Amino acid sequence: MTHLGRGHIAIDGLFEGRARKPRMSALMCVTDDGAPLALFAEVVRSHGGLVDLMKLGSCTALLQDRLMEKVEVLREADVPFHFGGTLFEKAVLGDRIVEYVAMLRRCGCRHVEISDATILLPREVKLAHIANFAAEFTVLAEVGAKAPGRSARMSPEDWVEELHETLDAGASYAVIETGGSGRSGLCREDGSIRHGVLAAILADGPPAERIIFEAANRRLQAEIFRRVGSDANLANVPLLDVIGAETLRLGLSPDTMLHAAR
Repeated sequence: MTHLGRGHIAIDGLFEGRARKPRMSALMCVTDDGAPLALFAEVVRSHGGLVDLMKLGSCTALLQDRLMEKVEVLREADVPFHFGGTLFEKAVLGDRIVEYVAMLRRCGCRHVEISDATILLPREVKLAHIANFAAEFTVLAEVGAKAPGRSARMSPEDWVEELHETLDAGASYAVIETGGSGRSGLCREDGSIRHGVLAAILADGPPAERIIFEAANRRLQAEIFRRVGSDANLANVPLLDVIGAETLRLGLSPDTMLHAAR
């Protein structure tokens, strides 16, 4: 084995790593749902090189007294962050978009997620929000709903059309909803993927590097890598699952070993 620096080992020729940050694809977007500061800081300092974007727990960010200390940890590790689509939706419901933008500026947040996964927004209103935020922020726009019925009523063509409209409106990435449990949006209530929808997205949707797939559990992460490829962008990766998700991406797990490039 050859040592690659502090704490790293390798077996020469066994596998190739992937590009260093900043990356345009193979993104790992991680979610912190309110971990204690010390734990959060240790994960970011230990694995920050694998984390392309941190979601600070949507509305849980409002309950964390030491949130700005987490922001400073992320700044030191050069990991950008955002607050998730749920907080945007809460701001819309409370008619507090101006105040929401002011909060983003105070926190030095440069990314924002626009979604209507829980609330109902007319398509033109959602697209207008995307365009407005894109003038100042890097926008991730979610497609799909948390309520199973809403997503079930979307045909594969509906998914593809909305993905294209979202990016055309100014979003840098379109995020495919599957929820925190992997049982909504692209996934059915039993956790299985809507394969017809995924096939249509891969065949007629935007380039894969512009799509981020929510995948909060190992089963879904593995299936995304097998179907989309090892350069697939992932979101909702749990804070303590960064290394596990990376083993799946690199084919260092039995779940993806036979599908990864060698």
